[in-house]
Amino acid sequence: MVFEPLSFSHKTAVDALTAKYGEGSCQHSFVTLYSLQEKYGDTACIEDGTLYVRREKLCTDALSVCLLPLGAAEPEQSVGRLLEDAHRRGTRLRFFTATERAAQTLREIFPGRFTYEENRDYAEYLYDTRRLAGMSGPELSKKRSNLRRFYRSCPGELRTEALESARFPDVYAFLDNWLAQNMEDHDAHALRRERKSIEMQLNHFEDFRLRGVVVYIDGKLCGFAYGTPLSDTVFDGLVMKGDRSVCQLGVLLYREMALRCGCALLNAEEDLGIPGLRESKLSYHPDRLLKKYVITEV
Repeated sequence: MVFEPLSFSHKTAVDALTAKYGEGSCQHSFVTLYSLQEKYGDTACIEDGTLYVRREKLCTDALSVCLLPLGAAEPEQSVGRLLEDAHRRGTRLRFFTATERAAQTLREIFPGRFTYEENRDYAEYLYDTRRLAGMSGPELSKKRSNLRRFYRSCPGELRTEALESARFPDVYAFLDNWLAQNMEDHDAHALRRERKSIEMQLNHFEDFRLRGVVVYIDGKLCGFAYGTPLSDTVFDGLVMKGDRSVCQLGVLLYREMALRCGCALLNAEEDLGIPGLRESKLSYHPDRLLKKYVITEV
């Protein structure tokens, strides 16, 4: 198998495969794979209508780390190809953030061949966008109250509009200020990498089919959010940032993303085990968690 760094020459093929076979996972999109190359060193191989991804920076002398293959090939064949490749390298095979459905398929096809460890930190939060847009139902009554509180306490003239290239300078200025305020409390390297990733994504706004929202108060940008469709039904909320001094701004951003994404489900991605982030995502009562597993060859 020949793996090579992802480039825009792969985009059409990857988009088609991830939309059809990706199960609505934020890990399964060209935008995510391309954006995380610096972090994971992803390389790709597309053979016989199937996408194979190696996470080079997670690989060791003992383990070849991959994503589950996505495509038309039967799992016995596609996983078998990766097993052969791993053994040729003198390693065992490990799958990173595999879905529950994929884990069950492997259990049935390769009994006793792998171990399975659920990783709650990588579970993804999926929300019904109609419910989120209307903040409807008893479980979101507190969010409705918070949204009303936001409108009552908004410290100036509020304006929300679609994210477009003319707003990028305001977004970058907001990000630089946000970084300066949060650098001491977070991993500085991770924040800089995120800033770089956001700029790269916005530089390819049309190529990535991004859509989003910006929020202004008294003419100053105080929050933004954007994402990309994973399929006809699932939208990946890639980024959401807001001024923490503006009370309940996050509720407005969730609502606006649900209103504007154009899909039945919003994937708010994982919480990475960060307590405050987990609490926030759970407070919107996801319709389901897309469970994730680390699967390792015995």
